[in-house]
Amino acid sequence: MLSGMSLIGQRIEHATDGHRGTVRWMGLLRTNKANEAAEATEWLGIEWDAGERGRHSGNDPANPSQFLFRVKEQNSASFVKRDKLVFGRAFATAAIEKYVGSGTVPVPVSVAEKAEETERSSGLRMHRPGEDVAVELVGWDKMREKLRNLNNIHIAGLAGLGIAWIDADEDKNLKDLFPVLQDLDLSRNLFTSWEDVAQITRQLPKLDSLRLNSNRLEFLGTEPALLTSGFSNLKVLALNSTLIQWATMEQLAPYTPNLTSLFLGFNQLSSFGEKYSENSTDFPPSDIPPLFPTLQAFHLDQNNLHSWPQLCHVIHSHMPQLNTLNVSFNKFTEILPETASIFQSLTTLNISENLLSSYTSIHSLNAFPKLVDIRIKNNPVLITQPPSHATTTASTSHVSKTDDITSRLSKATRINGHAVSDRDRADAELYYLSKVAAWIHALETTANKSQEEVKQLVQEWHPRWDELCARYGRPEVAPVSATSLALKDRLLGLSFELVAGSEMDAGVLKKVEKKVPLGMTMRALRALVGRVLGVGGKEIRMRGVLKGGEGEESMVVELEEEMREVGFYEFKNGDTVQVWVL
Repeated sequence: MLSGMSLIGQRIEHATDGHRGTVRWMGLLRTNKANEAAEATEWLGIEWDAGERGRHSGNDPANPSQFLFRVKEQNSASFVKRDKLVFGRAFATAAIEKYVGSGTVPVPVSVAEKAEETERSSGLRMHRPGEDVAVELVGWDKMREKLRNLNNIHIAGLAGLGIAWIDADEDKNLKDLFPVLQDLDLSRNLFTSWEDVAQITRQLPKLDSLRLNSNRLEFLGTEPALLTSGFSNLKVLALNSTLIQWATMEQLAPYTPNLTSLFLGFNQLSSFGEKYSENSTDFPPSDIPPLFPTLQAFHLDQNNLHSWPQLCHVIHSHMPQLNTLNVSFNKFTEILPETASIFQSLTTLNISENLLSSYTSIHSLNAFPKLVDIRIKNNPVLITQPPSHATTTASTSHVSKTDDITSRLSKATRINGHAVSDRDRADAELYYLSKVAAWIHALETTANKSQEEVKQLVQEWHPRWDELCARYGRPEVAPVSATSLALKDRLLGLSFELVAGSEMDAGVLKKVEKKVPLGMTMRALRALVGRVLGVGGKEIRMRGVLKGGEGEESMVVELEEEMREVGFYEFKNGDTVQVWVL
């Protein structure tokens, strides 16, 4: 409760726009500069969670060069009258109002009187039972029936309800109100400390998932028994947008021994602290018990982390069971292969939207023993591919990014959210292999590289070359048209046949020869043949008949994957595409 307490450090919400902040100063200000005789009035100095809500940095209006209080983010503060602010309310009050219902919510007389007394004594506007709703002291049978429904709630969403404490009278009854509650969302409320939260959670014996996103919590550390009873059963803890630092997590760790999932996104984290090296990749066995021995999922998205070795030191020291890591939207520039041994249990990694600039980082992931699910979108290495070691003709840029990444990541069964089937992998690797063969041929001929130089470049850019050649055989060198940039060499002459049916010996009804670009997709090709063969608008199927070499039979391939390009299927001039109407 706020009555009789200093307001400094208390969390508030603006009554008009709903912005949340923290009281950093209270005192008298004379805001009418034109009238020096004007009486000074009381104001509260607020540091806003959303910095853009502020107007200054705690400067004294009468002397802007002086500060009445300090804020973390420049221009994130303003002075506000008390009556424009809403202070917190009790947990049970908010929970009953939401789940029992508003309108005519019966409230015990003692609770209503207590809220009125608090407002009178403190001069503050308070959330309380009956505010903005009719209060009546009848209908208790109906009330009891609704309260009985709370006994069956397993998931409670109480975000953004202005909750700040647990009332002393509620403390002994809360466990009876939510006896089976397992998942509680207290995001965007007005708590000031971890102890305030623990007063609530210790009364919920089944609780194992707690979301505190967008709160600002101080770790007082004055009541270890309370913190233990409040958090020791938690398995999932979400602290996104709380501006929590890793040092605070280290203080909290002894009270959360059973965590399996931890969410620390959107916290402006740039480092884990000086005791974790940002450069060393030496990971000796630790003689200190891990802080999070059961943690399996660690989410650090939308921060400013940049040191991969430092992250590895944290995981090595404190998270031996980690299998899921999300570091998307950070500033990592590399993944070092020598750190793979740290991730013995890791199966899932999201490192999208970082600054990875070298394929070495991608190839390093093959050393992670169990890693199969990888998200790696929108890193510079995938957006630009400047082959500084050879001419443009030695590039493999015409390999699709999906095929390229699939072929480089040898164990991945899911890439960027899409499952990779055995067929997908074989198709991608065969296509990739043929293009690397053309790239090597160009290095040896056009770029005039020696065998030793070629070997080094292949190891750097395509380290799976030997492995894939052993699996599928070394492909023939692609013709000039596969690597030339000249338009005449990027067109392929094909014969399009409209046949009477799906049988290979079905009669030919119409035949047209036409040149098509190697980069044309099957979807575009389907539309083209529909026009030239006069079957536009009809449902058709296509297959390619690729002529074999001397003494070899023709090869038939189904052309079903609409986003594949003509060049993927290794057509040669004079090959045939057969089309029939279903």
